[in-house]
Amino acid sequence: MSQRDLEDFLPFLVNRVSARLVASFSQAIADRGLSIAEARTLSAILFKGDMRLAALSEATDLQLSTLSRLVRRLEERGLCTIEARGADERAGLIALTPVGREAIAEIADLGARHERALVRDLDGEDLALAKRILRKLYQNALEPW
Repeated sequence: MSQRDLEDFLPFLVNRVSARLVASFSQAIADRGLSIAEARTLSAILFKGDMRLAALSEATDLQLSTLSRLVRRLEERGLCTIEARGADERAGLIALTPVGREAIAEIADLGARHERALVRDLDGEDLALAKRILRKLYQNALEPW
């Protein structure tokens, strides 16, 4: 594969955009004491509502074991609660606390500013098309190859 081919290789292009976004956004949220995975988890709860661990795992693309530890840390920091349901805490409902809601609302605003900067040269039609394509690519990536 030549350099020219690499610059047109879709996985390379997606990775480049993702790496830049993560680098920029992770520094901004680290200043607020959160990691990308923590912010993604809190954002999912903010926008989708209280949910159980399995649903949160699907919403965030984080493995259950990783997410379980992450949610426990967020709970210890007072950012979310886990309403236990019997002996299996994975069945508990995870909800934002007022502190968690405030923290992630600020980060959601920051994320919206990052998105506006990223898409500043796209008109509404191009942006809608880009999002549709990315959703299709994501769905295709979920299927075995």
